[in-house]
Amino acid sequence: MPHFGNFGKSILFVAVLFGLALGVFVGGFVEGYASAVPEKLSSYDHVDESEILLTGNTVLISTGHELRWSKFEDTNSMTPLFDEGHNGLEFVPESVYDIHLGDVISFDYEGETYIHRVVEIGNDEVGRYFLTKGDNNFNVDEGVRRFEDINGVLFGVVF
Repeated sequence: MPHFGNFGKSILFVAVLFGLALGVFVGGFVEGYASAVPEKLSSYDHVDESEILLTGNTVLISTGHELRWSKFEDTNSMTPLFDEGHNGLEFVPESVYDIHLGDVISFDYEGETYIHRVVEIGNDEVGRYFLTKGDNNFNVDEGVRRFEDINGVLFGVVF
């Protein structure tokens, strides 16, 4: 067993105190950082478990809405949620109240079809509007989406 003089004991004591202080500091930083991570928007739960039937190798989904397939292009705006080659399941909304904050919708804008997430819902002098954004895009999409622009609400992706 090594022999520590008073100086050695003092150095050891300071090192232990420094280690404890560093541990408290790092632990507080990690906890503060983890709790500061903002919650991301996610889609509304449009399909109840009772509306899904699994029988052997068949899946049946009954939504009460008209359904559509959607295909995706390789834009990376919504990766990893979906990418080129994946298949989307959409329902056709019957009213503005079928569309919720966080939903992924397909919509027409300036002759193109987009599939992006609803990041804001509001009302103005024309009526209800939706702002959208690709999950990987920095900015909100140009323009507002009106109900008549919306083709479908994504409720499933098949890889």
